[in-house]
Amino acid sequence: MILSMAVSECSNYAAIGTTLGSVGSYNVHDLSRPLVFNREVHQGMVTAVEFLPHRSYDATDLAGGRMAPGDAGCNESPKTGNKHDGARCFLPGVCFDSRCAVVSLSVDQSIRLNRLPYPRRTAFTVYICKLALSAVLLHLLLRMVWL
Repeated sequence: MILSMAVSECSNYAAIGTTLGSVGSYNVHDLSRPLVFNREVHQGMVTAVEFLPHRSYDATDLAGGRMAPGDAGCNESPKTGNKHDGARCFLPGVCFDSRCAVVSLSVDQSIRLNRLPYPRRTAFTVYICKLALSAVLLHLLLRMVWL
């Protein structure tokens, strides 16, 4: 049974926490199967889930010149007064190397980080090596047949 739920900032992902201690992440556009479902991550019920941002807005004082050109730094926006609107920090957040990251809290007083990593891609050189190897094998096979 679902006990807690959160939606990401981009509104593309939803995370759930269950009464059995499991945490799941779903694509909002396709809820038929979870992107990742970690069974019994916690020993008790998951009371809260929350997505982590891809950028770190809380480390603006440490940026040291890594702001976008033309920005006045990570200051308040003159239009909205929101601290994050005028900021374009280049500091990566906790989940910079994953599609999304979810923090889950449970009644057993534990906090877990559940990440959905980007799919791994095979390097172009691996494809070239496979192509070269298959060409050599094909050449040897044809040579044996014709001799």
